[in-house]
Amino acid sequence: MLEKGADLCKIAVTANDISDCARVLHVLQAATNPTIMLSMTERGMLTRLLAGKYGSMLTFCSTTSGKESAPGQIAVAELRSLYRFKSIENLTKVYGIIGNPVSHSMSPAIHNAAFKHRQLDAVYIPLLVDDVEKFLKTFDEFKFNGFSITIPHKEAALK
Repeated sequence: MLEKGADLCKIAVTANDISDCARVLHVLQAATNPTIMLSMTERGMLTRLLAGKYGSMLTFCSTTSGKESAPGQIAVAELRSLYRFKSIENLTKVYGIIGNPVSHSMSPAIHNAAFKHRQLDAVYIPLLVDDVEKFLKTFDEFKFNGFSITIPHKEAALK
């Protein structure tokens, strides 16, 4: 696209597994031109939430919850208030809750409120994970700062 004269490149892919997001983050880190890249679906949510940390120019969100135009979009109010999206940058520490299902968890609200109160440059995100071992191996290089584990992965995480 850039070779054909485009000013920026936008790529949206479907994440069938959360490990698919690692390729998106690699492309963003290696980009030398303005790039917008994200993974759709709930499994791809981390690419939307961490867009600023990994170099995406922006992310796409919905105006309100229930008005999503693509799978995995987050409402703008949630991006701004719950995740403090505008303050996420390359030095932001990342924590998350690993589970399946995970969208119901109150952990992001609790932890992000505490981070905000303490004025910590950190974010806590939901991670819809099918295979914990594969996830941890795939994302080891991205140096997440910590995880909470919920159903059904608690026993697998101890191995």
